[in-house]
Amino acid sequence: MAPSPTPLPLALESVPPAVHAVVAALQRTGQPAFLVGSCVRVLLGGEPVRDFEVLSFAAPADVLSLFPSAVVTARAASVVSLPTSSGPVDILQPRFGTCIEHELAHRDFTLHAMAYDPCAGRLIDPHDGRSDLAKGLLRAVGRPEARLAEDPVRALRAA
Repeated sequence: MAPSPTPLPLALESVPPAVHAVVAALQRTGQPAFLVGSCVRVLLGGEPVRDFEVLSFAAPADVLSLFPSAVVTARAASVVSLPTSSGPVDILQPRFGTCIEHELAHRDFTLHAMAYDPCAGRLIDPHDGRSDLAKGLLRAVGRPEARLAEDPVRALRAA
Protein backbone atom coordinates (compact mmCIF):
# COMPACT_ATOMS: atom_id res chain seq x y z
CA MET A 1 0.00 0.00 0.00
CA ALA A 2 1.40 3.40 -1.00
CA PRO A 3 1.85 5.94 1.78
CA SER A 4 -0.64 8.79 1.90
CA PRO A 5 0.70 12.07 0.61
CA THR A 6 1.69 14.57 3.26
CA PRO A 7 -1.13 17.08 3.60
CA LEU A 8 -0.31 20.51 2.28
CA PRO A 9 -0.25 23.36 4.76
CA LEU A 10 -3.43 25.35 4.55
CA ALA A 11 -2.16 28.90 4.02
CA LEU A 12 -5.35 30.13 2.37
CA GLU A 13 -6.05 32.26 5.42
CA SER A 14 -2.91 34.22 4.54
CA VAL A 15 -4.61 36.10 1.68
CA PRO A 16 -3.40 39.69 2.11
CA PRO A 17 -6.01 42.19 3.32
CA ALA A 18 -5.74 44.25 0.11
CA VAL A 19 -6.55 41.21 -2.04
CA HIS A 20 -9.32 40.10 0.31
CA ALA A 21 -10.80 43.62 -0.03
CA VAL A 22 -10.78 43.34 -3.85
CA VAL A 23 -12.71 40.05 -3.75
CA ALA A 24 -15.13 41.43 -1.15
CA ALA A 25 -15.80 44.56 -3.24
CA LEU A 26 -16.48 42.42 -6.31
CA GLN A 27 -18.84 40.18 -4.35
CA ARG A 28 -20.76 43.24 -3.12
CA THR A 29 -21.89 43.73 -6.74
CA GLY A 30 -24.03 40.65 -6.15
CA GLN A 31 -21.89 38.42 -8.36
CA PRO A 32 -19.43 35.70 -7.31
CA ALA A 33 -15.68 36.35 -7.27
CA PHE A 34 -12.89 33.89 -6.50
CA LEU A 35 -9.14 33.65 -6.34
CA VAL A 36 -8.15 31.19 -9.08
CA GLY A 37 -5.19 29.55 -10.72
CA SER A 38 -1.59 29.60 -9.61
CA CYS A 39 -2.16 31.94 -6.64
CA VAL A 40 -4.38 29.28 -5.02
CA ARG A 41 -1.72 26.62 -5.70
CA VAL A 42 0.99 28.81 -4.19
CA LEU A 43 -1.13 29.66 -1.14
CA LEU A 44 -1.78 25.95 -0.57
CA GLY A 45 1.96 25.36 -0.72
CA GLY A 46 2.52 27.93 2.00
CA GLU A 47 4.60 30.22 -0.21
CA PRO A 48 4.17 33.97 -0.62
CA VAL A 49 2.13 34.95 -3.68
CA ARG A 50 3.59 37.55 -6.02
CA ASP A 51 0.49 38.18 -8.11
CA PHE A 52 -3.14 37.28 -7.77
CA GLU A 53 -5.75 36.21 -10.28
CA VAL A 54 -9.42 36.80 -9.48
CA LEU A 55 -12.28 35.44 -11.55
CA SER A 56 -15.25 37.79 -11.28
CA PHE A 57 -18.74 37.37 -12.62
CA ALA A 58 -19.32 41.12 -12.21
CA ALA A 59 -19.80 43.05 -15.46
CA PRO A 60 -16.56 44.58 -16.82
CA ALA A 61 -18.03 48.08 -16.50
CA ASP A 62 -18.78 47.41 -12.81
CA VAL A 63 -15.22 46.21 -12.25
CA LEU A 64 -13.78 49.36 -13.81
CA SER A 65 -16.13 51.63 -11.86
CA LEU A 66 -15.27 49.89 -8.57
CA PHE A 67 -11.54 50.34 -9.06
CA PRO A 68 -10.53 53.68 -10.61
CA SER A 69 -6.85 52.66 -10.72
CA ALA A 70 -7.63 49.50 -12.72
CA VAL A 71 -6.34 49.23 -16.27
CA VAL A 72 -7.67 47.03 -19.06
CA THR A 73 -4.67 44.86 -20.01
CA ALA A 74 -6.28 42.33 -22.37
CA ARG A 75 -9.43 43.71 -23.93
CA ALA A 76 -10.26 40.57 -25.94
CA ALA A 77 -10.07 38.39 -22.84
CA SER A 78 -11.61 41.07 -20.57
CA VAL A 79 -8.66 41.20 -18.17
CA VAL A 80 -8.33 44.17 -15.85
CA SER A 81 -5.17 44.68 -13.81
CA LEU A 82 -5.38 46.39 -10.47
CA PRO A 83 -2.33 47.52 -8.51
CA THR A 84 -2.61 46.86 -4.78
CA SER A 85 -0.28 47.16 -1.82
CA SER A 86 0.07 43.35 -1.99
CA GLY A 87 1.01 43.25 -5.67
CA PRO A 88 -0.95 43.20 -8.88
CA VAL A 89 -4.39 41.62 -9.05
CA ASP A 90 -5.61 40.49 -12.47
CA ILE A 91 -9.41 40.42 -12.62
CA LEU A 92 -10.68 38.02 -15.27
CA GLN A 93 -14.12 37.59 -16.75
CA PRO A 94 -15.63 34.12 -17.20
CA ARG A 95 -15.22 32.61 -20.65
CA PHE A 96 -16.77 29.16 -20.34
CA GLY A 97 -20.01 29.42 -18.45
CA THR A 98 -22.05 30.87 -15.68
CA CYS A 99 -20.52 29.08 -12.69
CA ILE A 100 -17.07 28.61 -11.24
CA GLU A 101 -17.06 24.86 -11.89
CA HIS A 102 -17.47 25.45 -15.66
CA GLU A 103 -14.53 27.85 -15.62
CA LEU A 104 -12.33 25.44 -13.67
CA ALA A 105 -13.14 22.63 -16.12
CA HIS A 106 -11.23 24.61 -18.78
CA ARG A 107 -8.09 25.24 -16.74
CA ASP A 108 -4.90 23.57 -17.92
CA PHE A 109 -3.89 21.37 -14.99
CA THR A 110 -5.72 20.18 -11.90
CA LEU A 111 -3.37 22.12 -9.63
CA HIS A 112 -4.55 25.32 -11.36
CA ALA A 113 -8.22 24.25 -11.44
CA MET A 114 -8.96 25.32 -7.89
CA ALA A 115 -10.74 28.42 -6.67
CA TYR A 116 -10.84 30.02 -3.27
CA ASP A 117 -13.43 32.38 -1.85
CA PRO A 118 -11.53 34.18 0.93
CA CYS A 119 -14.71 35.85 2.20
CA ALA A 120 -16.42 32.51 2.86
CA GLY A 121 -13.19 30.57 3.53
CA ARG A 122 -14.23 28.03 0.90
CA LEU A 123 -11.89 26.05 -1.38
CA ILE A 124 -13.47 24.74 -4.59
CA ASP A 125 -11.50 21.80 -5.99
CA PRO A 126 -13.67 19.74 -8.38
CA HIS A 127 -10.68 18.08 -10.10
CA ASP A 128 -8.74 17.05 -6.97
CA GLY A 129 -5.90 19.49 -7.63
CA ARG A 130 -4.97 19.73 -3.97
CA SER A 131 -4.31 16.01 -3.83
CA ASP A 132 -2.30 16.13 -7.08
CA LEU A 133 -0.27 19.01 -5.68
CA ALA A 134 0.49 17.04 -2.51
CA LYS A 135 1.58 14.05 -4.63
CA GLY A 136 3.70 16.18 -6.98
CA LEU A 137 1.52 15.05 -9.88
CA LEU A 138 0.92 17.17 -12.98
CA ARG A 139 -2.37 16.09 -14.52
CA ALA A 140 -4.53 17.77 -17.15
CA VAL A 141 -8.11 18.71 -16.41
CA GLY A 142 -10.21 16.30 -18.44
CA ARG A 143 -8.71 15.14 -21.73
CA PRO A 144 -5.16 16.48 -22.24
CA GLU A 145 -5.72 16.80 -26.00
CA ALA A 146 -8.68 19.12 -25.42
CA ARG A 147 -6.77 21.33 -22.98
CA LEU A 148 -3.76 21.61 -25.33
CA ALA A 149 -6.02 22.39 -28.30
CA GLU A 150 -7.55 25.29 -26.35
CA ASP A 151 -4.13 26.86 -25.78
CA PRO A 152 -0.93 25.32 -27.24
CA VAL A 153 1.21 27.32 -24.76
CA ARG A 154 -0.01 24.90 -22.12
CA ALA A 155 2.44 22.32 -23.48
CA LEU A 156 5.29 24.68 -22.58
CA ARG A 157 3.91 25.14 -19.09
CA ALA A 158 3.76 21.37 -18.68
CA ALA A 159 7.40 21.03 -19.69
